[in-house]
Amino acid sequence: MNYLLSVIIPTKNRYIYLKECIRTIVSLDSSEIEIVIQDNTQKNEEILHFLQKLNFPNIKYFHETNNLSQTENSDLALSNATGKYVCYIGDDDTITKQMLDVVIWADQRKIESCIFPVAIYYWPDVVFKFFKYPTLSFPLNRLSVNNINAKEQLNKCLRKGGTTLNKLPKVYHGIVLKDKLEEVYEKTNSYFPGPSPDMANATSLALVIKKHVWIEFPLMVSGYSYKSAGGMGARGSHKARIKDVAQLPLNTEEKWEHTIPKIWLASTIWSESCIKALRAMKYESLIKDMNWSYLYANMLTHNVEYIEEVKPYLNSPLKIIKTLFWFTILFTQKSFNFIRNFFRTKFNLTKKRTYHGVSSLEEAMVIVNDYNQKNNFVDKLTKMY
Repeated sequence: MNYLLSVIIPTKNRYIYLKECIRTIVSLDSSEIEIVIQDNTQKNEEILHFLQKLNFPNIKYFHETNNLSQTENSDLALSNATGKYVCYIGDDDTITKQMLDVVIWADQRKIESCIFPVAIYYWPDVVFKFFKYPTLSFPLNRLSVNNINAKEQLNKCLRKGGTTLNKLPKVYHGIVLKDKLEEVYEKTNSYFPGPSPDMANATSLALVIKKHVWIEFPLMVSGYSYKSAGGMGARGSHKARIKDVAQLPLNTEEKWEHTIPKIWLASTIWSESCIKALRAMKYESLIKDMNWSYLYANMLTHNVEYIEEVKPYLNSPLKIIKTLFWFTILFTQKSFNFIRNFFRTKFNLTKKRTYHGVSSLEEAMVIVNDYNQKNNFVDKLTKMY
């Protein structure tokens, strides 16, 4: 069977989310989509029984009992994908009905990579540190489609210390031609040459992708569950010592870049993964463009408790001045966003479409599907580009 789209789902010890994720994609009932599940859970009888009862022919299930890092599990998942295009999602996410239509559109136009905004769904088990956000939300922008220069996006990423994906091409929450992913693998022996799969893959793809586009409507639902990175961020617990993070490769701390503090934060693990991917792709010359002062300022803005860990890296007057400059900018932005979010939440002032009390991932998917269909986004996209 030749599939047009492979949806890969690496998973471990999260069947409560995975089963609903699978059900939503199965409900699309498409013969052109394959679901690739790469499971690293030790005891898998529960999911085997679920899949047997589901009896959906387009599911490919693989099980590995040896303990794997997130990168290793992701590599196995992608190696088992056979679709012409690939989309990597978390086991608490799902795709919309319109994603396949966009893949068909991209294939006809020889587009290699496509990214888009996502709808955000907070699972019922999420704990919020400050504001309780709507259960489901997504942007209310007018449809647009733009060609994006992937290498320019990588330059922007480096100027921000590798702390943001910007509009980089990516297979995680994006759509990428499988042949381009194979190019990365041939150069690095991995689709994700770094400890954080999303940034490692995005950095690598930026160096091989030529036709990359941004589409302005939601093609998937990004689930924030208690155990996910998004859920951890919502309750302020996305931080740890490198050696205490089980999902990282065993030698991560040993091989950690000497210019990055050894703390597991969203900013540091992305910066580390960006550098590792550049080395693996033989583009070490770009590392000189990394803005380390921005990284240190980002750490201090969001995690000031690690100031002692950052101090050794501010080893010259120039570095101190540059870091203070970026800290002032980032802290001002953070303060403004905090106040803005307070009033938006309190008075329901938002440019997003929001829903409260959405009880399941399936319900969230239906809402986004209906929104996209009502606005005829796919038809408009075909006429625009």
